[in-house]
Amino acid sequence: MANMTLRTLFDMIARLLQDEGFTDWTESELVDWYNLAARDVVVAAPDANAIIESVKLVAGVKQSLPSGVLEFVRPIKNMGTDGETDGEAVTISTLDMMNVWDRDWATATATTAIKHAMKEQFNWYCYPPSDGTGYVEIEVSKVPTQVSWDEDGDWESALVGIEDKYLDPLLHKIMFYTYSKDTDFPGAEARSQKHNGLFAAGVGGGQ
Repeated sequence: MANMTLRTLFDMIARLLQDEGFTDWTESELVDWYNLAARDVVVAAPDANAIIESVKLVAGVKQSLPSGVLEFVRPIKNMGTDGETDGEAVTISTLDMMNVWDRDWATATATTAIKHAMKEQFNWYCYPPSDGTGYVEIEVSKVPTQVSWDEDGDWESALVGIEDKYLDPLLHKIMFYTYSKDTDFPGAEARSQKHNGLFAAGVGGGQ
């Protein structure tokens, strides 16, 4: 998580927009655009909000992602039957490699500890099949905590929910949204596209 509050980020944006009174672009709007932009950053760069969690395996080979997770990043190790006991490392593979190695891999005898994990877009697979009693530690990319605007200003002290190195792309994506609000204003469309291009460059050519 970045060492910057939303208040600091928004003051910086207001100066860039020359709208330090937040009259043309309200703080409430900026909170909404921050939530969208933070998610955009993590979708394009999963390591922007990567979390390590111990999760319980369900019986079988197909495993679901925890709530709020955007992407499975990598497996780490088995964690026993209590989720707290360090165990054997888990290596990452692919479904294609497993299918070439053994077309019947999904029908192997179920075990508590697993050896391999295969990443898919919305879930993941394990080998051997799990018997449903074991836990495994995995790294996942999570949706940043959503911030709600309130008149009392409680949102101002919220920390930006991504890693420091992605603050520039985040700022550019918020600027993209701000200028997209008034694309009929001379120069706004060009500015919005410029900031979107800088965002994409900052996350390695993502969306």
